[in-house]
Amino acid sequence: MLEKLLEKFILKPISLAIAVAIAIWHCLNLLPNENQTYLKFICGCVFWFAVLTSYAIAVYIFNRLPSASRKEIGVLFVIHTESENMFKDAKFNIVEKFDDVSNSFKVPLKPICINANKIKNYNHGNKNSMVVLLHRTHCVFCVDIIYSADDVNNKNNYEIKINLGTLHPEFNDKDNAFLIGQLNHVSKSVKNRKFNKDLKFEAINVTVLHLHLVAKYIISLVFILSRKFEFSDVLLDDLYSATKNQHNWFVDSVKKAYFNSCVGMEQLCFKRFYLTNDIEDLNTAENYLITINSLFPNTYAYNFDMAYIQFLKYRNINEAKRHIHNCKKIGTTDTWMYSDAFLSAYSGENIVLVIKKYEKAIQTSYNIVDIIGFIENVLTEEPDKYIFHLVLALLYYEVCDKKLSAIHLQAFLQNDSYTFENYVTKTIKKLQNGECVACEFNDCEKCDKIA
Repeated sequence: MLEKLLEKFILKPISLAIAVAIAIWHCLNLLPNENQTYLKFICGCVFWFAVLTSYAIAVYIFNRLPSASRKEIGVLFVIHTESENMFKDAKFNIVEKFDDVSNSFKVPLKPICINANKIKNYNHGNKNSMVVLLHRTHCVFCVDIIYSADDVNNKNNYEIKINLGTLHPEFNDKDNAFLIGQLNHVSKSVKNRKFNKDLKFEAINVTVLHLHLVAKYIISLVFILSRKFEFSDVLLDDLYSATKNQHNWFVDSVKKAYFNSCVGMEQLCFKRFYLTNDIEDLNTAENYLITINSLFPNTYAYNFDMAYIQFLKYRNINEAKRHIHNCKKIGTTDTWMYSDAFLSAYSGENIVLVIKKYEKAIQTSYNIVDIIGFIENVLTEEPDKYIFHLVLALLYYEVCDKKLSAIHLQAFLQNDSYTFENYVTKTIKKLQNGECVACEFNDCEKCDKIA
């Protein structure tokens, strides 16, 4: 009785506000007249200060929501029950077991449990309201549970209804639809469970295990879509290790997500390498590529980036060419054409063949600025590769930088180690005359752009 009285009336912020108003009114009444001292007023103020401070601390502690630390990945459990005993039962059987299951993994999730009666001012059906709640508790995933029994006192049959939600930044429509679809798909196994008390232990254990896997999977997808691959990588590595020997649709979903996360991490390693030139970043990228190939062998992404590894780390041109040849056979995109042209130039193949390959590559859609930066780095390390001055002249002309194009063309012409064939001479003249090198008759879209 006293506990309910405290909860409903006394330990509320509004009650604290009323107490402050009463204290102010009382202290004002203690103000002395002309012939009185301020002793009563001072004592009254000190008394009310002590009382209100203690009261405020009690109200804060009672209404404070538990939260995960900033270093933890929090999962918020909001539990709806018919009684306090049922809440304690749900907390013990579901939340604490979730914590035990999570701690058996390398990367645990931190469950935060709240009685739904404590957060009635939050609208569970309103996304914005739940986002605020997730922010306050430092959680990224919400598990809304209705835990009920046929008889509160003599519990024989139980039912668990679970709704899942997640906190994430605003995604585009396509990503948002994908995430909602995945959430609905993987949560089917945990949305509703009915069982009697004889099967309670087994049913709850299965529910909690599935719930943990689903939560970790969905949180990983959020990190992937947010491009926070450092977080998705550790979660999915953990999750895939635990489920890879199973044979069901969920394992396939985890495998695909883990593949995408590894691709993201591998690309981050490449970006770091280009910024720092640290060989450890290349080593890490190579390890991710090995994992990528073990998940889905011989993909375009694997072969394309492994060609870079073979060149940057080992200068193994034959292996790099083999991987680019695989890309050509797979044919997902035509981004391999620039790599093929580069390797031909680097290995000293016929200069006419090199120019023709670059002219074809130029007609594909690719970020030429990145290609230019890569070639300039190689030319800085190996200045004797004069052929790349001609390549850079072609590429700079393509991005309409005639000044740098002319500089690299002049650097190439100063080298007398090449015997210029007719086709090369023709290409050089086109560059010198400001003509398009991508066509024969100066009538393509690139000519219009240059003009």
